[in-house]
Amino acid sequence: HHLRREGHFVCESTVEYVRPGWAQNLRGEWVAILNTDKFPQTMRVETCSYGGKRCEYLPPCYKSSCVQRYSYVRLLCVDPYHPTLKPVVDVFQIPAACSCFVEDFTYY
Repeated sequence: HHLRREGHFVCESTVEYVRPGWAQNLRGEWVAILNTDKFPQTMRVETCSYGGKRCEYLPPCYKSSCVQRYSYVRLLCVDPYHPTLKPVVDVFQIPAACSCFVEDFTYY
């Protein structure tokens, strides 16, 4: 269902659904992701449209910025240096949301 009603987000983002061919695991190794018509691995990726920019609609007294948030997904993959080994499930970090971060908020 569609959650967005009239109004705006304080940090704009772009959502894509991707089926990666290659990805870097948490150890920094590039691996081939198994992605076929019979075994699709589609993931939702949300990236900040203006990462680092001040959040919209907040008073200037707030020190804010739009920051990229991440989540972890498990994908079936193969080691490109050892393609004869069985596929394994590995963990990957993906962009998941764009959030407004407010620094050192103090009540006066």
